[in-house]
Amino acid sequence: MKTRWDTCQTGSRAIWLIPELMDLHMPDWRSRRDELNQAPLEAEAWGSEKRS
Repeated sequence: MKTRWDTCQTGSRAIWLIPELMDLHMPDWRSRRDELNQAPLEAEAWGSEKRS
């Protein structure tokens, strides 16, 4: 699928963005990406807790 930002592949669940547009609209995107990539990943089981 083609978008104005770039493309996404629905089968592989990947999104490819154009860095020049990111630089224009979110100049600090690289530092945000690095911060997110350093964060630990966890999976939470939603709705598995018993409610009283």
